[in-house]
Amino acid sequence: MILIGLCGNAIMPLFYGYLADAYDVRTAYWVLFPCYLYLVFYAVQGHRIRSWK
Repeated sequence: MILIGLCGNAIMPLFYGYLADAYDVRTAYWVLFPCYLYLVFYAVQGHRIRSWK
């Protein structure tokens, strides 16, 4: 869980900011898209998983 928090809160905003400066905000938004997909997965099914096989 610590790695997820690190990537989501420390690393991804750096990539987002770089791409927003280099291209535009609309293109940079796609960097955060995998994070949102993971949040949807966790909300729907991931919270039920008790152990990884």
